[in-house]
Amino acid sequence: MKHSYISYYEGLDINGQVVFQGNGSHLVTVEKEEPSPHEVLAAVNQYLMQGAKENNSTIAKIVIKGLFKL
Repeated sequence: MKHSYISYYEGLDINGQVVFQGNGSHLVTVEKEEPSPHEVLAAVNQYLMQGAKENNSTIAKIVIKGLFKL
């Protein structure tokens, strides 16, 4: 099932310093009809990490500050 989200997040380096801030809307696909919140969050986190690393390769961790389902 596909879900659309708007998110605001920060990318942290290995020292825990904010090195990237991002936001935007994206479409997340989860295999189950009614996925658990943990599955949705894992899919969103993976998507955001891939996009953030394209912009800044020093990112080690993503912290989601806001996540809103459309």
